[in-house]
Amino acid sequence: MAIGRSEIWSWVHDVVPVFAMLMLTCLDMSLLTVVKAAMNGGLGSIAYVVYHNSLGTIILFPIFVFRMFRNIERPPLTFPILFRFFILGLFGLCLFQLPVYVGVKYTSPTLASAITNLIPGSTFLFAVIFRMEKIDIRSSSSVAKPGPFLGFWRP
Repeated sequence: MAIGRSEIWSWVHDVVPVFAMLMLTCLDMSLLTVVKAAMNGGLGSIAYVVYHNSLGTIILFPIFVFRMFRNIERPPLTFPILFRFFILGLFGLCLFQLPVYVGVKYTSPTLASAITNLIPGSTFLFAVIFRMEKIDIRSSSSVAKPGPFLGFWRP
C-alpha cells in the first residue's frame, strides 16, 4: 500500500509553520514590552508611531528603489498612485497604530497582544452584523473544522 503525502510527517509542512508563528508571537511581545518601557520613560505614542514608520521607510525604501529600476513590465509610478499609497499608509496603518500604542501605555503588552489576536473574530462578527457574511450551520462551508495538524481529525 502506497503512503500519500498527507500521511507522511515532515518538518517543513508540520513544524516550520508552528515555529514561525511562535517566533512572531515572541517578537511581537518583546516589541510591545520595549514600547511599554519606553512609554513609561516618557516617550509619547505619536512620537513612537512616527519613529516606527520612519525606521520602516528607511529600511524598505532602498529595496523599493532597487526593484523599481529592474527590467520588469509594470505600469508607470505616477504622482496620483504615490499619493494614494501615502493616504493608505496614513489612514490605514498610522491611525490603527495610534490607539494600539495608547492602549499599551495605559495597560499591559500582554493585553495588546491578546487584542490583536481577536481581530479575525471581530472582523467576522462585523461581517455577520452588516450582512456581508451569512451563517448556515447545516452547510459544510460554514462549519469550522480543525486542521490535520491537530492529530485527531482525519479527512
